Amino acid sequence: MNLHSVCSIFDKKTGLYGSPVTVVHVGEAVREFDALKRDKGSKIEKNPEDFDLMHIGHFDVTKGVIHNLDHPVTLASGV
Repeated sequence: MNLHSVCSIFDKKTGLYGSPVTVVHVGEAVREFDALKRDKGSKIEKNPEDFDLMHIGHFDVTKGVIHNLDHPVTLASGV
């Protein structure tokens, strides 16, 4: 089974998850989230305390199936 991680940014103010992305390793998602925190003008840079990066599942690239985690796992906090 060849699994990629599925990650999403959670907005604590709205209680909503953003569109998910798939990465080979969760470290990639953490790196991109860190870049968004430094990106002048991004909503995450403006209000970092409102956002967390979450690991929400796995994507099986050989079967095209997404497996959700029982509970999302926080990978990084906006602050």
